[in-house]
Amino acid sequence: MKTTTSRNPFEHTANIKEEFTKLSEHLREDVDKVDDPKAKALFEVSAEVIDGLQKAFKDLKKRMNPPGKARYCFNLKTLVIPGVFYIRILVA
Repeated sequence: MKTTTSRNPFEHTANIKEEFTKLSEHLREDVDKVDDPKAKALFEVSAEVIDGLQKAFKDLKKRMNPPGKARYCFNLKTLVIPGVFYIRILVA
């Protein structure tokens, strides 16, 4: 990950979005490399969660009012894959 000393949040979010993309792609590639159905489901869902986070970072500019006054509106969603895992995530 690139490091920056900038105080501009958009430079930091750009770096994080890049890492999210790499991680999501890696997870999707690994789905075909494992045989265990639970591992496949975990990788697929993890990639979807990472994609959701990436979208939230991408939409940051749209959500910001004048500089320094950001508004965030999140809902708590429950994601359940029977027999695999249960996760609660915040979605924008």
